[in-house]
Amino acid sequence: MKKSNLFLSVLLTALCTVASAQSLSVDSQVDRNAAKADTSSAAIQSKIYSVGNGGAYMYAYFPSSTSGPTPAVVALPGGGYSHLAVANEGTDWAPFFTSYGMAYFTLIYRLPDGDRSKPISDAEAAIKMVRDSAIVCNINPKGVGIMGSSAGGHLASTVATHAAAGVRPDFQILFYPVITFVGKTHKGSLKCFLGKDSTNRTALKEYSNERHVEKNVTPPAIIFYAKNDKAVPPVSNAVAYYKALKRKEVPVTVIEYNEGGHGFGFKLRFVYHDQLLHDLGVWLEEMKFKLK
Repeated sequence: MKKSNLFLSVLLTALCTVASAQSLSVDSQVDRNAAKADTSSAAIQSKIYSVGNGGAYMYAYFPSSTSGPTPAVVALPGGGYSHLAVANEGTDWAPFFTSYGMAYFTLIYRLPDGDRSKPISDAEAAIKMVRDSAIVCNINPKGVGIMGSSAGGHLASTVATHAAAGVRPDFQILFYPVITFVGKTHKGSLKCFLGKDSTNRTALKEYSNERHVEKNVTPPAIIFYAKNDKAVPPVSNAVAYYKALKRKEVPVTVIEYNEGGHGFGFKLRFVYHDQLLHDLGVWLEEMKFKLK
């Protein structure tokens, strides 16, 4: 067998195998209801793919039909880098994205426990895996975006501003993100992410992502937050990132809601839930057109 055919065969086996063919246990870092939420919240069947060699994995959902290669989104749930809100900020979103003809992945990344390389490498590996699977999974390799909520938003914006071209996402979707470590921020996320370096000024600046936006490099973004978020102050995080993107002429949209606090995600009780879906849907349609 030629090397190219062997590679394709391996890729097909590794990336397009139904979850039941794999034996994966839910790690203690993951919400114990994650698997149940994954199958009950989505009106479509998921698959599970291993990511990297450290135990990370992701739930994957594909649209029932498309007219051509589809954009894809890799979602990173939040949880202060101490746990993962898998359903509300991950798998619950699957039917929404697939209804827009997009592939959708929820990454169960490793928690840092002071070693930031774990979640960063998992997120980068997920982007690369999806992009490398473009042919066999009918995905547009130039349309692979990243989505993050709260601490997951910090991880998403870290990859968007720090990663090399091959693993950098093509767009960002951020919900009430942690962005800075030098201003008013979520202290728990900072300590879990940086560990022993949580007071190191150099490390604090390095992972304050509003400082690392680059023109023609950092991907376009849409940012959602509620004005009354007390957990992650919007002015020094979401708004600061928005301003940094604008200064560098990176296309960015910001959506502010009057109420909702922190962590509204896909919660149906969020007072602006329907408006959120509309706002994101409009932006996605515009982004899909630009990615063609």
